[in-house]
Amino acid sequence: MIIRNLVEDRAKENAECGIMAQISGFLAGNSGVADKKATEVLIPMLNGLLDDRFTLIMNYPIPGEDVEIPMLLVGPSGLHAIYPFSKRGIYRAKDNIWHEMNNRSRSFEPARTNLISLSMGFGIAVEKFLKPLQLIDTAVESVIMFSNPGIHVDFMRSHTRMVLRDGIEQYANSLNHMPEIYAPDRVNSIVSALTKPTIDEMRAKAAPAAQASAGLNFNFSPKQWVLLVVILLLWVCIFISFGIFLFAF
Repeated sequence: MIIRNLVEDRAKENAECGIMAQISGFLAGNSGVADKKATEVLIPMLNGLLDDRFTLIMNYPIPGEDVEIPMLLVGPSGLHAIYPFSKRGIYRAKDNIWHEMNNRSRSFEPARTNLISLSMGFGIAVEKFLKPLQLIDTAVESVIMFSNPGIHVDFMRSHTRMVLRDGIEQYANSLNHMPEIYAPDRVNSIVSALTKPTIDEMRAKAAPAAQASAGLNFNFSPKQWVLLVVILLLWVCIFISFGIFLFAF
């Protein structure tokens, strides 16, 4: 399986767009942080089960939204938007409803985050982006994949595919042996459309940060300003220390 981490790719591309773009992006933060514990378990498992016909895109930013899809699998079986989940507990999935058992009352209650609606939204967003490009003609499968063997889920006609820890190998094998939906050249075209923004696009994104730098008109929150000042002070301290060292010798 080929793995593409778009956070790492964007960091390399941002390096070509200037230091102010990097600082601006760092201060803005990352609103689409995945379940890190789950991805650390699931990615090596999938990597050992799926062949190189599959590409796993990590942290795919949904166009026009401040949200990232943690794991997007592209291969001959189609596209699979995967939400990795590691929180131990007892859950119930019915249609588009996601419930979690309250440890005190021992009854099911609506969970704080509806993982079914979230994962379905991921799939719809990818379809909305790719269908106008005429790259896909099938639905994107929405998947919730559980990394913790201590998770129990009651399935009742869930709108999203649920893959428990002990079912990951079976799920991967089903993808490996599924009849081909997309030929290799189509898979490559889909991956390219999802992962290769042009350098002009990167520079266009960096331009507002550069203009703000020139006019000293940053749109930062107070917390972000404090962080920026700390970074600048650290640079000043480094230069002063270096000057003292040179003067002493």
